[in-house]
Amino acid sequence: MIWQSPWSALGLATLLLPILIHLLGRGRARVHRFPTLRFIDASRLLPTRRTRLHDLVLLAVRLAILLATVAALAQPLWRATARTRTRAQSLARVIVVDTSASMNRLSRDGLSARTAARTEATRLAADTPVNVIIETADPGAVLSGATAWLARQNVREELVLISDFQRGTIDSAALAALPVDVGVRLVRIDVADAAPIVLHSRVGDANVATQVATEDDRTDVTWSSQPVAPAFGGLLLFSARADSTKLRAASDAALAIGAPLAIDSARPTLLLYPHAAEWQASLVRATALPQPWMTTLALGLHDDPLLRDAAMLGSATDDIVPTAGLTLVRDVSGAALVVAAAESGATGSRLLLFVRADAGSPLSAALIAATRRMLGTGIAAGELDSATLSDARLAAWQRPATERTRAEARSVDTIEDSDGRWFWLLALVLIGVESWLRRVTPVTEAVPDAIA
Repeated sequence: MIWQSPWSALGLATLLLPILIHLLGRGRARVHRFPTLRFIDASRLLPTRRTRLHDLVLLAVRLAILLATVAALAQPLWRATARTRTRAQSLARVIVVDTSASMNRLSRDGLSARTAARTEATRLAADTPVNVIIETADPGAVLSGATAWLARQNVREELVLISDFQRGTIDSAALAALPVDVGVRLVRIDVADAAPIVLHSRVGDANVATQVATEDDRTDVTWSSQPVAPAFGGLLLFSARADSTKLRAASDAALAIGAPLAIDSARPTLLLYPHAAEWQASLVRATALPQPWMTTLALGLHDDPLLRDAAMLGSATDDIVPTAGLTLVRDVSGAALVVAAAESGATGSRLLLFVRADAGSPLSAALIAATRRMLGTGIAAGELDSATLSDARLAAWQRPATERTRAEARSVDTIEDSDGRWFWLLALVLIGVESWLRRVTPVTEAVPDAIA
């Protein structure tokens, strides 16, 4: 038998209470009347203390009640041979399915890699009754949550990752951070050769398409130019009339940075620059961000390294920003440079980005470029990379699931696994016995006798 909550043993100190009660309890002195002493004034009877334990059976029952209660709180678990074998054979499994853009490619059997991964996940889930399937485009981000779920299952633990294992999907550091008793299985979905990578950028008045084809031993790059520049889609820019030339220059600079196209027009976004006619009107209607996509875009801008570096070169203007807004970028003095808010209208909600910087500043160009990248609906270049992790490396990262020992356990077994209910039942029975004994046991009288 093992004790899953050994700290409950501190409750054994309560065993002193019944003993102290029996020792400190006050009794009644026996009174003997003598007729020859009737003319002597009666003395006041003083209670006496017991010098030795009385009612040993009653005391033993009370001690047993406390012992049973402490044992129940310690959550005992009888590790019989059959139960130990069952626990050793049980397995909790988290199956992580990679749903990133690279999994849209066709697998060797003609299905999309994402469909093949889901089929394999369903098959693996059928092998164990304790399982959960997680679909995510960023497998590394869900490992901590998956580990926390496994830790609560109290059986052998296994993490399965199903992916094409494009470079960057997972790394050894993320897997090494998992507890040593968590098994790791990496299931590869073989995909056909990747399509060439295509990036669009702006050089002057031309839209330049850069096509990159990767091979095992070389990389081929082809450039083509078209006179029509890509449109901004759902991204609108507002500045003062006098700053229109500066804003156009910042926009051209932003277009020189490659970004996935086209812009998602279903996520309307407004960039408002100082002294723009729309600034004051939008300021009045600005509210907190109500849509998840707005929060995602705002956080992406906050983490953009180019935007942070550009913020170090500028300083904030005196224009008032909404109090309900979310500050994304600050200058070196800590003043807000870019504040995100929302505006709701008859056609839906729009994201407002209040820019407290010059329209032609490096910050302006970096903000336009970063916003275009966040609004882009095309596939990022990294997702088109044909290079994958080798089978040898994946094999080195895998390990079998092992049964946890008490020293390695990160959490105790659940209440349902505990055998403490039998001790609670024993405590209830003993309480009944104690009540019966108090009724049938005569009151022990203390000595010495008193004479009246």
